[in-house]
Amino acid sequence: MPFICGGCNEEIKRQRVKCPKCKKDFHQLCVNFQSNKVLPTTKIAEGWSCPDCIAKLGHKGDNSSTPLKPPSDNNKKQNESDEDDTDQGEILENYRKEAVVGGTARDTLKDEIIAALRSELPLIIQNVLKSHLSPISNQLEKLQNSVTFLSERYEEFYQKLEGLSAKYRLHEEEYSVTRKNVQKLTDQISDLEQRLRESNLEINGITESKSENLLSVIKQIADVSSYALDNRDILSVTRVAKYNKDNKKPRSIVVKLRSPRQRDEFISAIHRYNKSHPNDRLNTGLIGVPGETTAVYVSEHLSPANKALHAAARLKAKEKLFKYVWVRNGRIYTRKDENTRYISIKNIQSLELMK
Repeated sequence: MPFICGGCNEEIKRQRVKCPKCKKDFHQLCVNFQSNKVLPTTKIAEGWSCPDCIAKLGHKGDNSSTPLKPPSDNNKKQNESDEDDTDQGEILENYRKEAVVGGTARDTLKDEIIAALRSELPLIIQNVLKSHLSPISNQLEKLQNSVTFLSERYEEFYQKLEGLSAKYRLHEEEYSVTRKNVQKLTDQISDLEQRLRESNLEINGITESKSENLLSVIKQIADVSSYALDNRDILSVTRVAKYNKDNKKPRSIVVKLRSPRQRDEFISAIHRYNKSHPNDRLNTGLIGVPGETTAVYVSEHLSPANKALHAAARLKAKEKLFKYVWVRNGRIYTRKDENTRYISIKNIQSLELMK
């Protein structure tokens, strides 16, 4: 709410003073208040009394204690102008003093803050870093221990692996040598088995009979093919067991002659007969075997390994359209046609040469 001067009854905007006794507000100019003492925010001037309070105390003859009358308009305007100038000057002076005092205080405070920061900040930073970095340091130490452990285990594992690799290479070399030796021994056994059969003939397609005379059958085949074969040239003749018991074909007949040359001559005579009689090739009817007439096949007697290889070669020839597959002295050969070179089939790997 606005303050009203007790002397001029005008609103007080600046230079207000309050009487501590009657609590009235006055313009300082209206009561001729002069004091260098800075008034508090309440504007109460301690130890000072307004003219009204002084008049009540009995100093009636002193006109100086009587409040001033309100000035005239011209004087009022002049007084307000002077009052404004005085107020502005005092305000500026107070601002200057406060600025000087405030600047000095601020500088002092700034220096104190800087000094405090210089003395306390390193310790604060150290404590903060220690509190935050200590767990990280512990974790790093654990991590380092783990890495060291893993490195040691890795080195141990690497050494074991190197040892196992060396053993593996050694075993691989030994296995390679052993495999070559086994293959060599297998080939030698196969060759030996084939040599034991080098004078033998194998005959297929002749029906079995309980009353059959195999020696007579062989003689009949020789007679049909016009080959002179004496009974003394036949060292043995017998039927051999089947490899596959479920096979319904008759068992093969194996004939052992005196020599490989005699075997080859007998086979050549049969080939000549078949070539000269394409419509009546060697069969069971020609040699007097009772029952249904079936073709009779005469070939070299092969070892089990060579027989399996011969069967594989015939299948491969059919797949690759090879015209010829034959056996000579226990060895297997193939040829695609009359204009190509023959291929010697020594093992299963040799079949890859048939392209």
